[in-house]
Amino acid sequence: MVSKAAQPTEDARPVEMPRIEDNERGDPRAYVRASGELSNLFFKGKIDRHDFKGMKEAIVDDCLAFTGIKFEDAARKGRDIIATFIGIMEHDEPELMKVKGEIEAIEDARVKRSLKKKWLNLIDIAIALQKKARRDPMVFMVDVGRDDDPHGAGEVFQMSDHHHEYFEIWNDPDHANSLIEAPPGHAKSTTLRYQRAWEIGDEPALRCLYLTDEKKKAEDTVTSLKAVMGSGRFRAVIKEVTKVRFAVTAQHLCPAHAHGFVGPCGKIIRRQNV
Repeated sequence: MVSKAAQPTEDARPVEMPRIEDNERGDPRAYVRASGELSNLFFKGKIDRHDFKGMKEAIVDDCLAFTGIKFEDAARKGRDIIATFIGIMEHDEPELMKVKGEIEAIEDARVKRSLKKKWLNLIDIAIALQKKARRDPMVFMVDVGRDDDPHGAGEVFQMSDHHHEYFEIWNDPDHANSLIEAPPGHAKSTTLRYQRAWEIGDEPALRCLYLTDEKKKAEDTVTSLKAVMGSGRFRAVIKEVTKVRFAVTAQHLCPAHAHGFVGPCGKIIRRQNV
């Protein structure tokens, strides 16, 4: 199938290669800009594929000839480094270290040293937070989790003292079984969701059994947990978990409960009622 971009429009006229001024010949960014302009012409149907290919090769060759830099490297260095920080928490340490290297390589004449230092500090903070989140489920929730309350949806979850107590109870090695009672709206289910996600990441063979009084509640819980474990922030902290099996069934227990299974295999190692 031939794309529409490969077919010039009927009113297309001969188009010149995007111009690079004489005073720009030594600037790698000029060739990246010209390449972008050329691509726009192609996708608008102003030039055909054959002309596009020839002009693009000329830009690539001229970039190396006049600047001594390969076009691929010019394109990489020409990216707006600020854009890299969109979703900084969704990049793991190796990826963030690459970004640090790119920032450090930017000439001081183009970016103030103070601004570079600010960017580098942001990356260091992100890496340090990810390492703490890998060890501590409460920090994990702050790093990975986001508030799902309608008044603060998408914002970092604000921990209160009773939330701290939840995590202390759940991670007390001397008390595997626990019962937490609190009024509605105290984030019992929300915090437990991140505790479970962290446990599965810490022990991928873990199987969790979640009991509710209605099947829909189990379905909602499983859906929310899938969203957490499918997020970029989760994968940036925990890379060991690549596939998790989720299932919801309804069985007559005593009284009737619906339950959601989470985990690829293994055994139930603790029970916690909330």
